[in-house]
Amino acid sequence: MDLKIASLNVRGLGNNTKRREAFNWLRAKKKSIYMLKEVHCSEDTPNIWASEWGYKALFSCCCSNKAGVSILFNNNFNFQIHKVFSDPNGRFLICDIVTNSKCLTVANIYAPNEDDPNFFQVFFDHLSSFKCEEIIIGGDFNLVLNVGSDKRGGLARTQKNPLKVIQNFSENLGLSDVWRIINPEARRYVASKPACHTLPARFFFSYWIISMRCHSRRHCAWLQNWSLNDYSRLIFAF
Repeated sequence: MDLKIASLNVRGLGNNTKRREAFNWLRAKKKSIYMLKEVHCSEDTPNIWASEWGYKALFSCCCSNKAGVSILFNNNFNFQIHKVFSDPNGRFLICDIVTNSKCLTVANIYAPNEDDPNFFQVFFDHLSSFKCEEIIIGGDFNLVLNVGSDKRGGLARTQKNPLKVIQNFSENLGLSDVWRIINPEARRYVASKPACHTLPARFFFSYWIISMRCHSRRHCAWLQNWSLNDYSRLIFAF
């Protein structure tokens, strides 16, 4: 069976009704792994939420009104978790899992919207301590990797200092933007916001950054809308 991973921003799961609806919706989609951003979990909620999800779940918590990321595993594939790191600021999760006789280093990231390279430096430093045989990084980078293709409207610029860190580590670790490789001419955007004196600025800042060796296998990546918020979800299958 193909491993299908979905990445989406949920804009808070503190509301009991919304969380139940979200978990029910995710179970019905039957993906293998869900990487959730902005779950808004605090230190006393992971055990409760994991029990509500019903399967294995990892959390990186900050507080009940910002940040927080989670990796939810479905029960439709066999896997073992060998190592986990949870960022104390609720910004990223990294884990080594073994499935189908392969070790995957899976990371979920929700970067701050700041032109500060330190966050990505810390993230990649932690990532480098994992097996990294095959790497899958998914999430909201809060910058665009390519201004020409990943942004429309507003000023033609991005956060240069974090981008340099991402580019350097991607080159060293053999990582690439899989969605852009599969869809080189596509112009799809996951979010928008008002731009002064122009049309609304639209951004593509959710990415799958994966090992080049994964590209040798059949894989695909696509965008779908989710009814509970105005973000799209990015799905990767291989």
